Amino acid sequence: MVLVVLIGLVGSVAMATVLAADVGDWHRAAVLHGVAQAWMDRIGEPWQEPEGGYRRDSLRQMRSHLGDDQFEPAYAQGLALSPDDALHLALGPADLTS
Repeated sequence: MVLVVLIGLVGSVAMATVLAADVGDWHRAAVLHGVAQAWMDRIGEPWQEPEGGYRRDSLRQMRSHLGDDQFEPAYAQGLALSPDDALHLALGPADLTS
């Protein structure tokens, strides 16, 4: 049961990542990608297809818009973010200045 809930949370964070990218909030999207990966690592599950492919495409898009020098720290921030902070970031208002 807990695993199902965690996988559902990862899916929700992944959707928030897509929405952030859709509105051009690239930094938030990169951080949320890190959050999603950290949670997948924690539950020990690999990315399943087709979601894994969508994620790889999205990561390429993030790097293209931000460049490695901005993407890598944002992604690392997401890897280290607490669950509460991650949910706050996912649900907070968009930052359209990035």
